[in-house]
Amino acid sequence: MGALADFFRALAGICQTRPLDQAFWRVEGDKIIVLLAAAGQLAQRGGAARLEGQGLPAPVLVLRGQDGGYRAFVNRCTHMGRRLDPAAGGASLRCCSLSHSTFDLEGERLAGPAKGGLTKLKVEHLRGELLVTLPPE
Repeated sequence: MGALADFFRALAGICQTRPLDQAFWRVEGDKIIVLLAAAGQLAQRGGAARLEGQGLPAPVLVLRGQDGGYRAFVNRCTHMGRRLDPAAGGASLRCCSLSHSTFDLEGERLAGPAKGGLTKLKVEHLRGELLVTLPPE
């Protein structure tokens, strides 16, 4: 049942990464501030969270790599604009659609029909908070 369920989720463009509760992050000017102590999805290496709403100009995907570092991207595949998920093992990202375009953790396209790389956002880890700089509008 797992493979069939995965197929139908991909067909519908449903990703596995869950949104982070809006109580645990906020937007101040051109920065998103994430309270890491409350962001359980980012506690483990390979974890990820979606940030959506609160006036964001575009959805954001924040992830913690296997190296322990944090990364953030505009959460939109350059193929069909669907959301992104970390691929198994956390060493790359993939589009949640059937095409499964894949990208490295720098946002560069590795495979699939995507038209180019992802928009990577600057991330700073400071005193228990993650500061993500939004792209200029």
